[in-house]
Amino acid sequence: MIFPEGLLSIPLEPFIRLKDWWDGTEKRKGIKEQLLNTLDIEVKSYSEKFEELNRIGKEEVLPFIDSIEV
Repeated sequence: MIFPEGLLSIPLEPFIRLKDWWDGTEKRKGIKEQLLNTLDIEVKSYSEKFEELNRIGKEEVLPFIDSIEV
């Protein structure tokens, strides 16, 4: 295989830095997706618990408070 002289004179450092940048970007992307998935699960759990507390307040606590005679 014959290489033109210009190809051999290109320094490899910019390509190595580009590869390192690309690998770092891919790792951060994966971490970001994992974080968002975890937060999504936590938000859903919090929302479900809040709705349950809201239901208990409306169906059980408020009627109990209304039934108390002063």
